[in-house]
Amino acid sequence: AVDGDKELMKELAENFVEDSARQLEELLESLENSDPEQIEQRAHSLKGAVGNFGAGMAYDLAYELETRGRESRLDGALPVYQRLEQEMERVKAYLSKPGWTDQ
Repeated sequence: AVDGDKELMKELAENFVEDSARQLEELLESLENSDPEQIEQRAHSLKGAVGNFGAGMAYDLAYELETRGRESRLDGALPVYQRLEQEMERVKAYLSKPGWTDQ
């Protein structure tokens, strides 16, 4: 996607790390408000963002929340969110490591 441009990839990762905290907060707010439409939209947005970095587990969890929102199946969504939040911490830690673009 970045055609081998490591600097661009690092910049995208920095933006993602900064923005993902806000995205998670908004998703949690949607869950707390039991708003399926917002859950679907916010999970979809986060899914797209993590997909850019090959974060498969975070992608799958965001997809599950997106699907639950689309289908208005909110029972059990909070534990999925909590797992997503934990996985996002791992992704952000990895993307914040110096030299990760060389791996």
